[in-house]
Amino acid sequence: MKCKKCKNYISNKVKYCKYCGAKINFLSRLKYKINYYFNDNKKYFYGFFIIFVLIIVFISVYQYKRDEMKKEQEERLEFLALEEKDKKKIEERNKTKIFNRITESVVNVICDESGGSGTIITEDGLIITNSHIIIGEDDCLVILHNSDTGVSKEIYRATPLYLAEFSDLYDLAFLQIYSEYIDEDGILYGNYPKKFSQFDDTELCFEENVKLGESIRILGYPAMSGGFSLTITDGIVSSFPGDGLIITSAKIDSGNSGGLAIDKNGCRIGIPSAVSQGDYESLGIIISNNLIFEFIDLALKSFENY
Repeated sequence: MKCKKCKNYISNKVKYCKYCGAKINFLSRLKYKINYYFNDNKKYFYGFFIIFVLIIVFISVYQYKRDEMKKEQEERLEFLALEEKDKKKIEERNKTKIFNRITESVVNVICDESGGSGTIITEDGLIITNSHIIIGEDDCLVILHNSDTGVSKEIYRATPLYLAEFSDLYDLAFLQIYSEYIDEDGILYGNYPKKFSQFDDTELCFEENVKLGESIRILGYPAMSGGFSLTITDGIVSSFPGDGLIITSAKIDSGNSGGLAIDKNGCRIGIPSAVSQGDYESLGIIISNNLIFEFIDLALKSFENY
């Protein structure tokens, strides 16, 4: 700083000028310091100020970007949750459609002397059922139901296809629909020819081998429900007595014979055939898929030779 009296440069820390002895007061020293920092060193001050502003801007931009990314992530997660929910709804609807198609393939079979259930296995109306239902019959009625209510909606006539050589052994036989049913007043109860809802569990079979204790369902037209409405009963696989049979705790009576037994996914495990009364409960017998496939193979070979 300069001495006001002699104009020589002196230290800003001294109280007296070393050249003229003049007293340097506090205000002079303070004024010098202020001028030094805000005038002589203003380029450094502006530099620090600019850096400070840039840091503030960087922090603000970073915080903004982070908030935007967080918001975008939350929106993405919300979208994925909704998408997953929609997928589940679509899967449930598809499963419902497939299950309805399966139930539509299970039909009520009424013959002159007996009755039971059956499952349509081809679009032209070929039905597999128990042979004891159609033994000695020349003609039977096949009743289709509404998949939502289980109530009868269409009636058709069918020819029993009993193969004495194999049907007795497997208790299995076929029925072939050949026309719609017409009552005495000339009223039609069906539309023939048509494509029937055939059984297809391809999309539902995740595990081919049924296990002991596994949950199953029996579909058919048991007498306990009047014999005219499709009925579904639940149970488990109780045992495997051998010879390709399955024992179940699911309620089965004579009207269920020839119907359909499926696992929890809708995959066929066999055909319910009979009921045996135990000491404590009724146990149903199911003809397994292995026996069904054996019978169909033998039947096809028999028809080819014929």
